[in-house]
Amino acid sequence: MIIDDLARQPSAWLQGEEVQNSDVVISSRVRIARNLTGFSFVGKASDLDLENLMESVCGAFAELFDASKVTFVNFSNLSDDEGQFLLERKLVDAKFLASQRPRGLLFDNKEQFSVMVNKEDHLLLQAITPGLSLEKAFERVNSLDDLLESKLDYSFDEQFGYLTASPSNLGTGLRASVALHLPGLVETGEIEKALRGLHKLNLDVRSLYTEEERTPGDMFLVSGKKTLGVTEEEIVDQLNEIVSGVVEYERKSRETLMQYNRRGVLDRCRRALGVLHMAQTTSLEEATTFLSDIRLGLCLEAFNNPSIPSPDKLLLQIQPASLSRYFGKEFEDREEEDAARAEFLRSKLPVEG
Repeated sequence: MIIDDLARQPSAWLQGEEVQNSDVVISSRVRIARNLTGFSFVGKASDLDLENLMESVCGAFAELFDASKVTFVNFSNLSDDEGQFLLERKLVDAKFLASQRPRGLLFDNKEQFSVMVNKEDHLLLQAITPGLSLEKAFERVNSLDDLLESKLDYSFDEQFGYLTASPSNLGTGLRASVALHLPGLVETGEIEKALRGLHKLNLDVRSLYTEEERTPGDMFLVSGKKTLGVTEEEIVDQLNEIVSGVVEYERKSRETLMQYNRRGVLDRCRRALGVLHMAQTTSLEEATTFLSDIRLGLCLEAFNNPSIPSPDKLLLQIQPASLSRYFGKEFEDREEEDAARAEFLRSKLPVEG
């Protein structure tokens, strides 16, 4: 499957219809870092070693999966725009994209899992699922891990567990995270209290779309840190329990907003739909903010029109590389991109009745 084919289908983590807690939780992600014996860590390996490692990993996949169902992308043959597109699809991350070392990406054609080869570690296995579904993401990536371990020799120590390039990943090598939409906590002024609580629980919090802690659209990525001295199941269960508490906190904040400023909240959500339906130009930051309001409005049943599409899907489609592929051209400047983004959203968003 080539990238153009990928662009014609929705991401798997956006395809949940009635997934658990999707009013607050956008998606769940589980990653597992692994390294292979016989190869130096990526930071110490030669380019030739990394090329040979990719060949070994691709060989293992060829034995485990039908070639028509799994795609390998060699980043040495990839354009900047194609790399940015894969970043927007969440198949790779910014650090992987910025690397200049030999590296590649393996993913199944339904995007149910992906494997970054030669990031900081030899392998970074990943599964992203819609809503609060950490157990499902873990089950998916754990099954892949077991399959690969049957073909590849992982670096493992009886005392420290799976060996990784960073000591912070020793042990299980597993990191779990969730993407949260928290407009209620932001609007009521409770967000700082919530973030302090998450930090005290040894969790990382940052913007979903940038490396900053705050983000347009009030969307956050919450990740666990601890990997040593706990089991993989405990990591997943602990984060699931904490996030469930944040979900209830956010829902109560939304109830407070509706109790004391119902008219203002509904007006804000409906105005967002009206602005994007009529706008002739809109920046990514502005569109993200308005789509966040529309997402909140859908959860609060603020609209009469049942044909409003998923804001989560629109948020992916209006990213620069995805938007460029939709229109089939590279934009000459930011002004042209902003005009195209507005045109796209006008075509997708209905008039509220």
